[in-house]
Amino acid sequence: ASEGARVIIESVVPAYEGFLAFMLDEYIPAARATIGAHDLPNGREYYQHQIQVFTTLDLTAEEIHQVGLDEVARIKTEMEGIIEGLGFEGTFADFLTFLRTDPRFYADSPEELLKEASFIAKEMDGKLPSLFRTLPRLPYGVNPVPDHLAPKYTGGRYVGAPLGGTSAGFYWVNTYALESRPLYTLTSLTLHEAVPGHHLQNALRQELEGLPDFRRFSSNSAFGEGWGLYASPTRCGGRAGWSSIRACTPSAGPGSRPWTSWPPTPPCHSTRSAQRRIATSPGRARPSRTSSGSSRSRSSGAEPRPSWVTSSTYERSTTRSF
Repeated sequence: ASEGARVIIESVVPAYEGFLAFMLDEYIPAARATIGAHDLPNGREYYQHQIQVFTTLDLTAEEIHQVGLDEVARIKTEMEGIIEGLGFEGTFADFLTFLRTDPRFYADSPEELLKEASFIAKEMDGKLPSLFRTLPRLPYGVNPVPDHLAPKYTGGRYVGAPLGGTSAGFYWVNTYALESRPLYTLTSLTLHEAVPGHHLQNALRQELEGLPDFRRFSSNSAFGEGWGLYASPTRCGGRAGWSSIRACTPSAGPGSRPWTSWPPTPPCHSTRSAQRRIATSPGRARPSRTSSGSSRSRSSGAEPRPSWVTSSTYERSTTRSF
């Protein structure tokens, strides 16, 4: 133990100190002030290539960004119809404030949030045999995002497991800052990240036989996130909010234009973690309509709930919401 401590003090700590000095004295002062890929050498060409990689579509950054703006406007109109149907008295901004501040929409403890997510996931598990002929062998669990990651992490994430290993896949739920984790988005998040979303699709892909390895162990963003999008219920509480985040966070904005920070329009309610994710991965984020060939446009009128969303899951998501 003493030898290990000596090595850490004499070798590891100085190495970290040297790295910190390099970052503070050389790297950061020399870094550019803008965040867009357009400032890189051949940046616009690189960004156009990234659009094709992530979306598989022959669209320009400007066209994709306009899709996002159009979607935000459409979704806001839909949300206004929902607000009117609920008989809420107040403005659109008042309603958003109500959703963000009323205690009924938030868990009182990390354990409560995990239990809510686990219930939704387990209830969906019971529906899978009626929807899919083939199910993966790999199970999944529900865990909190690790403490050291949680402050700057997204609301939830699926973490896969290697084929043939001894670990399950995991749906991570962020229990940090509970005041920013509304329950009305939990059904959409859970079904997107766990089942029938990312866990189901990724585990099945790995377990397929007779395919080359690149088909089993690599992923196309448009297909994978498109699968997750279609796995989300169309009328559960919070769905419109998630749709607006998808629509207003295409990196076609900050990635391809000379912006030094997130623009004031469109009126996005994305998080800082999503913004950092977009700025550091050019072309990755897409408006929901660009991830597949079909549109998910919805009217503000009443819609039937999807047949695969169980009655209690649907009711929990909508009644807890509004």
